[in-house]
Amino acid sequence: MWGPSATASALRAAAAFREKGYKEVLIPGIGYGRNAQPFLEADMAVTGIEISATALASLKETFGSKITVFHGSVTDMPFEQKLYDGIFSFALIHLLNEHERHKFIAACFAVLPAVSMADEKLAQSKACMACHAVDKKMVGPAYQDVAKKYAADKDAVSKLTASIKAGGSGKWGPVPMPAQAGLSDAEAKTLASWVLSLAKK
Repeated sequence: MWGPSATASALRAAAAFREKGYKEVLIPGIGYGRNAQPFLEADMAVTGIEISATALASLKETFGSKITVFHGSVTDMPFEQKLYDGIFSFALIHLLNEHERHKFIAACFAVLPAVSMADEKLAQSKACMACHAVDKKMVGPAYQDVAKKYAADKDAVSKLTASIKAGGSGKWGPVPMPAQAGLSDAEAKTLASWVLSLAKK
């Protein structure tokens, strides 16, 4: 568990995250920071959570301001209103009791975009791809263009979810987008999260 070098699982996770184009990573139970290094080397912004003041002091001595860190328990997540592209945690969950584990896992899902279920297949099954493509304008805008437009908006998921459900006109030209009343709220949010994830591709 202890040592100066990053664990093999951190190296594998950093490589997978880099391949996916992740930019923001959360490390609950970051300790003194050895597992943060491969993510930093892959040009990812790292946020950590750590309950041990001793570990935090060591982390700050090693990494300075390179890592944003919150002092507290992982069971008190979230510490900020922000979504992360990925989460890496090592040698942590076994330290929590059953209630704390459920709370921690739910908190992790809450700070991740809902892209795990969101992909082109859902968009195709709901006929979205009749008017949209990922990388080129059709009847409606390219999804990558939509993602770029909302990239700096912290409320992007909720705004785009509402727009998908309600439809509208004027944002992207004269052709109106019909309301998608047949979509459930969960499906609309899933599609919105997927579209927004395309800005990185």
